[in-house]
Amino acid sequence: MRHHQPETPASPKTPLQRKRSRRKSTARAWAIAFFLVAISVIGLLNSGYTVRGLTRMIFEPDRAFDSELWQAQDDNGTNYSIPTRESMIDDLLESEVLIGLTRSEVEELLGPAMAGLDAERWFYYVGSAVIDSVVLEVTFGEAGLVTAARTFAS
Repeated sequence: MRHHQPETPASPKTPLQRKRSRRKSTARAWAIAFFLVAISVIGLLNSGYTVRGLTRMIFEPDRAFDSELWQAQDDNGTNYSIPTRESMIDDLLESEVLIGLTRSEVEELLGPAMAGLDAERWFYYVGSAVIDSVVLEVTFGEAGLVTAARTFAS
């Protein structure tokens, strides 16, 4: 018959050992949190979201199209209000407000197009994707009216 000997309590940890133990626990918790966030972001990116799209969803929700905000420029008159354009582009396209407009009506609504426009297609800078720029393309038909509007990465 075996006799069960009571376990002797472990020797008390020194302050240095307790500090190292806490550091290991904290480092382990941060590693797990980082892993979970990384997996979530990778999943979203694989679902078709872009990094800019994710940050826009968090920091600048979609807003209704506003011609004045779309055309807003800084003091130099060169930089457009890019985050604002990105937040309004969905509403602009879904409302189809551009369809059927003349060139002068489009220019009144969106301002002057980017350099290099041709008679059939006008381009407007919307914002940045992960690597490329997002551009609005406005296409005019034979009658000189807008027949299509879409965004693409360039």
